[in-house]
Amino acid sequence: MARLVAESIAVVGLAWLGLLATAEWLGLPRLSPPTLTERLSWPAALLLAGVALRVLLGLLTRRLLRISARRARIRTERQLRSRLTELVEQELVAPYTAEVAATARLREVLERLVSGRPSR
Repeated sequence: MARLVAESIAVVGLAWLGLLATAEWLGLPRLSPPTLTERLSWPAALLLAGVALRVLLGLLTRRLLRISARRARIRTERQLRSRLTELVEQELVAPYTAEVAATARLREVLERLVSGRPSR
């Protein structure tokens, strides 16, 4: 909304200046626009203010978007790490641990068989 206001101000100033230039080009009597200061007319001031406001809003928006993107990146990385840790545990560590435990039981049974001890 603020961007639209800034752009509208600049367009009004530009249109006003364009009308003044067109009137002068057509040879119409010189129209004197109201002046804001001794060297700056209202149409020029509107154009400059609109452009300056739009640039400032763009810089502010860029800064806010950068902050928002950084927060989203951190949140996403945190969720990704959590899910990755969970998947590694389920898909790699748990089966490996189960296989190691099964191998230990098998070794124990084989040692009993070789030593001639009865199984429990």
